[in-house]
Amino acid sequence: MRIPLKSTVAAAIAALLLASPGLAEAAPTTDPEPTSTTTATATQDPTASAQKPAPAQEPAPATEETGAAEETRAAEEAPTQARVPMSRARIVEEPPAQEPPAPAPAPAAAPRAVPAPGYRAPIQAVYESHRGILGRALSVEFPGKNNTTVVRFEHGVIIMNNQTNKAYAVYGAIYATYGSLGWEGGTLGRPTSSEERGGVAGSRITRFENGIILWSPSTGARAVYGAILSTYRSLGSEAGVLGLPTSSEFTAGRGARAVNFQRGVILWTPATGAHPVYGAIFSNYRAHNFERGVLGLPRTAERAGARGSRVQTFDAGRIIWSPTTGAHAVYGSIGVAYTSLGSDGGVMGLPTSSEFAGRGGSRVSRFQNGIIIWKPATGAFGVRGAILGEYARQGYEGGSLGAPIGDETPVAGGWTQDFERGRISLVNGRYSIVRPGPSVDARCRTGRVLCISKSDRKLRWMIDGQVIREFDARFGSTATPTREGTFSVTRKIRNEWSYIYNVRMPFSMYFSGGQAVHYSDDFAARGYNGASGGCVNIRDYAGIQWLYDTQVRVGDRVVVYW
Repeated sequence: MRIPLKSTVAAAIAALLLASPGLAEAAPTTDPEPTSTTTATATQDPTASAQKPAPAQEPAPATEETGAAEETRAAEEAPTQARVPMSRARIVEEPPAQEPPAPAPAPAAAPRAVPAPGYRAPIQAVYESHRGILGRALSVEFPGKNNTTVVRFEHGVIIMNNQTNKAYAVYGAIYATYGSLGWEGGTLGRPTSSEERGGVAGSRITRFENGIILWSPSTGARAVYGAILSTYRSLGSEAGVLGLPTSSEFTAGRGARAVNFQRGVILWTPATGAHPVYGAIFSNYRAHNFERGVLGLPRTAERAGARGSRVQTFDAGRIIWSPTTGAHAVYGSIGVAYTSLGSDGGVMGLPTSSEFAGRGGSRVSRFQNGIIIWKPATGAFGVRGAILGEYARQGYEGGSLGAPIGDETPVAGGWTQDFERGRISLVNGRYSIVRPGPSVDARCRTGRVLCISKSDRKLRWMIDGQVIREFDARFGSTATPTREGTFSVTRKIRNEWSYIYNVRMPFSMYFSGGQAVHYSDDFAARGYNGASGGCVNIRDYAGIQWLYDTQVRVGDRVVVYW
């Protein structure tokens, strides 16, 4: 009986496939979660598109003429190690019944399939669970860096740690980012997990010895490692306040390293450590040009402040936020004055504005209980309370009084405060304005004078009768009194040291023997609870530095009086 060739060929090919397991390809595994290879985005690995299977073509009907060719193609496309010799696999037609059968050939040995080269068990297990994602192998096992064994595939890699005998797959967009950092011998080291679901919906994560790579369709695959990773984890990683990373680590301003996140940034330097900036404080920091701006690098993380506020400290200032006031920066000379008045827990309250340009070349910051005004010639001083009310009626810094040249001073029954062109007094509930300003000794009304009053404990720098700037001053005790009289500046020593009292005396301006006007750490720390050894102490560091560097000359007069 004649057997149809089409049925014979199909049966033979089926038998061949059963006998040669290397020809049968396992169905790709599917992951119900999106992976870094499943969503094509602008940030994704360009190889992701290669993972979509091409549409299957319908096989052409087999004929007697095509059957042998299809057998040959099937054998040629099978892996070499699983190929069966075609001389043994070819089907021979049965001769017609009426003809005598040909002599039967001698029995041949059964064909033996050559198995595909196997992987070590840990790599094989990972390969089986990721076969549909990784694609075909591009290499056999080979030694990797950092004591590893590696197999490369079309869309990823499997890396086994030879010390732990554990293997993990890295693929897709995460694979590309991993490669940019030097693979297993680079920054991140060896993988410690395969890709898995991240802490927020739609994200994927692969963990490594020294860091992580996080991926999402909107953010791409980003690496976080080192000290920045430690800070990120302390804030809840991707499920915390910062969200997912939107950049890998990069070089920022002032020698810093930074990683951007959906809701903030972490900045690190060897000197400052790694600190996050996020939320409303981050928005204000961005408005001040991040680390390249006036604030510089973060020195602390956000902390609880007074009056329900949150406070973050930077190189050159602070940003303070509360639900009622918002986030505002305080820095520079205004920041120094704000600190001297108690900062967020002090008399000025919380800032209600960041620094802005005032009139007459001034800079101004507003607070819950007052304002601080700075000018190059006068320095930064706060105006608050009842005196602020009268100052507002006089037009603030752009009015008849000008900018403040000193802080409030308590007097019997009230307060006084000096301005460029006058003094506001509030005594026993009544206001008075005295012009041209504070009452000073007549010797101070001409020329260039350090006018020093023991009665109100002030040093006033005056030129031709006008008070340019005013400073709090402290004098010697009864045992070591500050001498009174008219003197002149005999010498200036910037970094002076007292070998009698073993203290520094920055910006010393000598006027009478060993007595000088200078900055005092003790006065800045303890105020009027102490006394000098006879010198005139100043506690405004920035102010006396300005006075020393830009104003006072050798030969200028010094008047000390009651």
